[in-house]
Amino acid sequence: MAEPSRDIDSLLEQALALIEGGRLGDAVAPLERARSLRPKHDKTLNILGMVRFRLQHFREAEDVYRTLVAANPQVHALHLNLGLIYLKLDRLNEAEAHLTKALSLAPRHAKTMQYLGLAYEKLGDARRALDYYDRGGAAPQAEKLRRAIGAQKRQSATDVDTVKMRSPVVARSEEEAVLEEAPSEAPQAGGGIRLSGYHMGAAPRGVSFHAKGQTAEISVSSSFTVPAGKVSATAGWFRSAHATFSA
Repeated sequence: MAEPSRDIDSLLEQALALIEGGRLGDAVAPLERARSLRPKHDKTLNILGMVRFRLQHFREAEDVYRTLVAANPQVHALHLNLGLIYLKLDRLNEAEAHLTKALSLAPRHAKTMQYLGLAYEKLGDARRALDYYDRGGAAPQAEKLRRAIGAQKRQSATDVDTVKMRSPVVARSEEEAVLEEAPSEAPQAGGGIRLSGYHMGAAPRGVSFHAKGQTAEISVSSSFTVPAGKVSATAGWFRSAHATFSA
């Protein structure tokens, strides 16, 4: 009767030949046979885990790497690989835990930092994600995230229930754009826009009006005022929360 070690070596040689020939799926059977002969054989499990991962059999790959990590808890690559599997399975807290452990075992490993950045981005922690992207040299990912954060801030700045009136920082002009009070029941003759009880008729020179959805923006070339007791400004933003407008 053949010794199990010789059978395992023969099965691994067969599996490796299939892998080199690009036949990953066919390599699974001899690897699983070798695993059945010695369930905790590190070399068999390493090859099997790699094959399962490349075939996108992520749950099977998880089972393999959990066995490897349990037997070799201080090996950086095993925690890294298990973290990647959890990223693929969208089990983000487990991914973060194993990637953090991997980084503690290899503090300067750039790929580990990059994957930690991805885990934190998926978890919604942009600050940590950017930190790890930067530390890991993942400039494209960091720049993409910064652009996304900027776009989100701009979107928040034009929330649908907020009206913004913008006056650029320029010297005060003798010609002022004025928002004049109008009856609430109807616009003044000549059309225009009603903004929370105020009406702008034909736009004065230097004033532009933009409307998108339920958000209005008024850009004034010099300054703007509204009736006494309300607000006046020559620069910056004026916000009127929950303001509405209608044509």
